[in-house]
Amino acid sequence: MIDLQRFWDNVVHGREEIEKSTKAIHYWLDRVRDFEHKSSSLSTEIMKLRNSIKQNEIDLGEKDAKAKKLDERKLMVTSEKELGALDHEILALNGERGNLEDELLRLFDVLEAKNEEMSVLSGELKEASIQSEKDIAMLKDRIERFTGIIEENKRLFEERISELSPSVQSRFQKLIASNNGKGVARVTGDTCGACNFQIPAHLASDASRDDKILICTNCGRFIYK
Repeated sequence: MIDLQRFWDNVVHGREEIEKSTKAIHYWLDRVRDFEHKSSSLSTEIMKLRNSIKQNEIDLGEKDAKAKKLDERKLMVTSEKELGALDHEILALNGERGNLEDELLRLFDVLEAKNEEMSVLSGELKEASIQSEKDIAMLKDRIERFTGIIEENKRLFEERISELSPSVQSRFQKLIASNNGKGVARVTGDTCGACNFQIPAHLASDASRDDKILICTNCGRFIYK
């Protein structure tokens, strides 16, 4: 029965390791996806910035062309009133041009900062992708190895448990399913190693005999010395 417990402990440990490895794989996949999402969002921002810069440059070009035409018209005005109206229009146009130039400078500064951010993010994404690929490959190998360990120990467990009587088999199966996978406990002195309960002296004494199957009077586990 001690061997049975050892086989089952290996099964439980293998399952725990597979669960941890699976969680680690999900962590790396999520980490890479997070970098990819940030990179995609940043790329969209940069594209919008470039489109805004392009549109502002077009608008500024149109304002410059209009300003040139107004300057040419000034050479042909014949009255003070017409000149004053023209100067007022030029002043307003120059204000619009100045605003466009200021906005372009701001957009260029933002674009530069975003490009720098993208450079850093691209490096982080590449690094995370390389690391995740290595770790995921290692974790998959680990899962495969522990899957083999589980299958082998389950096979040994099934072979050995079939040697027990049906009633002992049933009790042992219930114990390992409900008590953290522990169906057997070692007695130290007169104390059960599973629940730390002080068992009767005659049980503690008999636990060292191989010809008896004994049970802790408190937790119900099979006990041995």
